[in-house]
Amino acid sequence: MGLEALDFKNYVAVNYTLIRKYGLHAAVLIGELASEARYYKRNSKLSDGWFFSTVENVEEHTGLNAYYQREALKTLQDIGFLEIKYSGLPRKRYFRIDAMRVIEEMSANEEIAGQEQCSTQLTTSDAISEPLVAGTVDDNNCNEQPKQTTKKKERKKPAETYDSIIDGFTEDEPLRDALREFLRYKVATAKRKKSEFTNYALKQNLGKLRNLADNPRDMLAIVNQTLERGWSGFFPLKDDSRQTSRRTQYTEQQNAEFDEYAWNPDQIESV
Repeated sequence: MGLEALDFKNYVAVNYTLIRKYGLHAAVLIGELASEARYYKRNSKLSDGWFFSTVENVEEHTGLNAYYQREALKTLQDIGFLEIKYSGLPRKRYFRIDAMRVIEEMSANEEIAGQEQCSTQLTTSDAISEPLVAGTVDDNNCNEQPKQTTKKKERKKPAETYDSIIDGFTEDEPLRDALREFLRYKVATAKRKKSEFTNYALKQNLGKLRNLADNPRDMLAIVNQTLERGWSGFFPLKDDSRQTSRRTQYTEQQNAEFDEYAWNPDQIESV
């Protein structure tokens, strides 16, 4: 077969500049999503630029699992390459690519001539030289253009919220719901003590939860255990989940003081 096996229809275009700036995973993912966007565009299935893609589909084409996809998507969102939304029942993941933003980023702070500028177009797996958005660059003007410098636009990083932290932590809906219930409890507790439950504190709790379990089902059981027993944080699952919390032996004021000093009476082993 020889070099015929290297058919670009079976590959994702990955840009060297993006690899250097943002890492291989982000560069591979934007190339794959560009390819999917081109497919939907050719079939007139783009809705105001939005298209649907699953975690499983991306993993099949790129080898990036759910964890690496989340990390890469966060990078691509932060630099303004992607918009992401969730819609429908069952809940589906939709993307919209800012093709011009991608082109500007790849050519930022570089002096490029006409033909060099054309080479920075966002390409796809089935048409290497065709831009994602029709009319982005006019091929007829790529012969003898004067050198120019494309300046990188300043974009503010989206404000981080409780919801964005939880959504970035897991895609499992029951686990997200349980974490939001835990969040409401922590925020209410903090208000009673005239303090604030910060984004950093939420991340610390989620980090501990990830250390205690490696799958959504066990994480959900741990969060539910915390909610049922009125604990202030996450702890390993108990053998008898029906055991009555020792916190019920104390008043609300006493339990609030326990939380303040990060002490949990349920951690006392029975003799």
